[in-house]
Amino acid sequence: MIKKLKFLSAFIFCSLAIAAQQTAPATNENYFLTDAEGRLLTDKSPYKVEGTNTFPELNCNAIVKTKTGNLYKDIQGRIDLIKNEFIFSVGNKELICTLPVEEVLFDGCSNSADPVLFRTGYPSIDQQNAKTYYQVLCEGRISLLKNYKVAWRDDKPFNSGTITRIFTTREILYLYMDGKIFKLEKNRSNLVDILASLNAHSFIAREKLNLKNESDLVKLVKYCNTL
Repeated sequence: MIKKLKFLSAFIFCSLAIAAQQTAPATNENYFLTDAEGRLLTDKSPYKVEGTNTFPELNCNAIVKTKTGNLYKDIQGRIDLIKNEFIFSVGNKELICTLPVEEVLFDGCSNSADPVLFRTGYPSIDQQNAKTYYQVLCEGRISLLKNYKVAWRDDKPFNSGTITRIFTTREILYLYMDGKIFKLEKNRSNLVDILASLNAHSFIAREKLNLKNESDLVKLVKYCNTL
């Protein structure tokens, strides 16, 4: 069972055994609006948008955990994947949370039937740092993480006054173990070396796993966490 004070940290997303709202001693939206000291989101740029720079694209119900351990439930918000900021709504206004956020658990989002956990605080790697949000696909002794790398460009057709900002997203997977974070190569060529001490190769061969398949990677990490 998930301990009350550590329900987010103890999530085993491999099995999706999630009962956060029932087990977490979380305060409600009203306290969050007071504590978060939100900065008004003022990005009202006059361009059309294709794609998105947030997860989810639209605000979704969330449970938020701050670095101080406070939990807040029933928050309508989303994560800016470029600025690594949590955006939440108050009426018809949108605010940027100024509290240091550790975890955000989205539940009931239209693009995901299952709860989706994002966490910060991992070691620096590539262009990411401790403030970067990662989606936690599976965790335990070894965690499988996903980073959404968002880029954008502005497109203005000839003789047109309309600017379209086009967002594109790449998904990059990482392993976190023993306090270190490792980027997985596209062909997963370094995965077996990272997990060498766990004899992962035999399990991969026995189960005929396709390591380019995210669900098979989750299966592998789940297995390694049982050793």
